[in-house]
Amino acid sequence: MAEKMGVLTIRGLEDMFAPLLKKWIGMVRLKKIHAQMVKFSLSQSSFLITKMVDICDQNGEIEYATLLFNQMVEPNGFLYNAMIRAYTHSHLYTTTIFVYKQMLGNPQAKDTIFPDKFTYPFLIKSCGGLVCLDLGNQVHGHACKFGLKSNTITENSLLDMYIRCDHLSDAHKLFDEMSERDVISWNSLITAHIKLGQLRSARAIFEEMPDKTIVSWTAMISGYTRIGCNAEALDVFRRMQMEGLKPDWISLIAVLPACAQLGALELGKWIHFYAEKNGTHCNLEIAVVAMERLLEFEPDDTGNYVLLSNIYANLGRWDGVSRMRKLIRSKSMKKTPGCSLIEINNVAVEFLSGDDSKPYSQDIYWTLELLALHQRKSCNLIEIVPEDESENML
Repeated sequence: MAEKMGVLTIRGLEDMFAPLLKKWIGMVRLKKIHAQMVKFSLSQSSFLITKMVDICDQNGEIEYATLLFNQMVEPNGFLYNAMIRAYTHSHLYTTTIFVYKQMLGNPQAKDTIFPDKFTYPFLIKSCGGLVCLDLGNQVHGHACKFGLKSNTITENSLLDMYIRCDHLSDAHKLFDEMSERDVISWNSLITAHIKLGQLRSARAIFEEMPDKTIVSWTAMISGYTRIGCNAEALDVFRRMQMEGLKPDWISLIAVLPACAQLGALELGKWIHFYAEKNGTHCNLEIAVVAMERLLEFEPDDTGNYVLLSNIYANLGRWDGVSRMRKLIRSKSMKKTPGCSLIEINNVAVEFLSGDDSKPYSQDIYWTLELLALHQRKSCNLIEIVPEDESENML
């Protein structure tokens, strides 16, 4: 009876703390709640710790999530999945694999923990992030062993992994064997061929696709524009509208270079009018979606991360700003320095931010410092001279 009462008491405390652990609370608030949980001997509650790990994941605080996880003596399957998800979101792919191995062979666990349909999508994404085909094949085998391969989300993750590893033959084989294909399946394969410049193969898959989305049409438009097939890009754009799909901000940006190259002034004017009419040109939320999709195409371009960080800042989404900065640091990226060009004696001279390699760099910096000093002295003089005297001086 005492044990039963003890269990009920713990569950009651968990029910009391659970509403406090809302998804978007800050880390300061979370740490205070954690301190109260320790006070009530709830530091080993997998239910509450899983919620806290999810909050850490949303705030990009993977270090604190790791601290919470490492303090658990017997984490359950939900907590393992939460950590696998958090490490994948933070691009710590090797650590994700380590946690999965720990999940399969935890000697301290009383009951055996088996992966489920929530485990493999993120685990497979980590294999794709490591671009390790052998590891991906092993995980694929594990998913089949546990009877989880037939899940559409898992199959889409496998498809993306094979594409990232540049094994389109395996991707096609998996695609053909899929019991159910959704728009993500079709778009992934189309995008894979577009990235490799194989527009004919991409177009063939595109034509077979039963329910094309705006993403599918935009991918084809962007692909044709990228390789200079501007007439085909405009043809796909017009056909998309004939099918009854309204262009969004991303598709308009994709087709504009084709208009410029072909001199399609009327279509360019229509796009401008359409954007202003629908407020597309100033929709920051759509800009976020566009930039996040651009990061998938160009994951190594630092400028994309900086631009998306600025958009998050304009929206007041500081968690997104923090996540972008951490991604730049984790990938050891460096922002391309700003530069300016001036013409001297019919020769263009480029100046980079922080560059002092030019012959007259020292003289230029000395002159700039002199001008700044002169400006400061002028400001001080204006502040010191009384108002009536300054009028007489003028």
